[in-house]
Amino acid sequence: MTLKIERIRSRILLSGEFRSEQLDQVQAEIELCESPAVLDLEELDLVDVEGVRFLNACEAKGISVLHCSPCHNPRTCLWVRQMTWGIYRHP
Repeated sequence: MTLKIERIRSRILLSGEFRSEQLDQVQAEIELCESPAVLDLEELDLVDVEGVRFLNACEAKGISVLHCSPCHNPRTCLWVRQMTWGIYRHP
């Protein structure tokens, strides 16, 4: 499955699989928003490591991330926090 990006005003709905190859596409959609962008992940099925890092960076810049799965959210998932900090070691 691929990533589908739908932008309605400042809301960007991502659905499918978000992989590192699509980072530039999502960034371009964010830049097209006239007001602060809101990323809606409700229909997202998979996010790779670089996608998680990208979403973390978006939140750090003040971009809202809605419907984020606990496993994609660094505040609630230990392995994501460790990976973000560069200390994750796969068993």
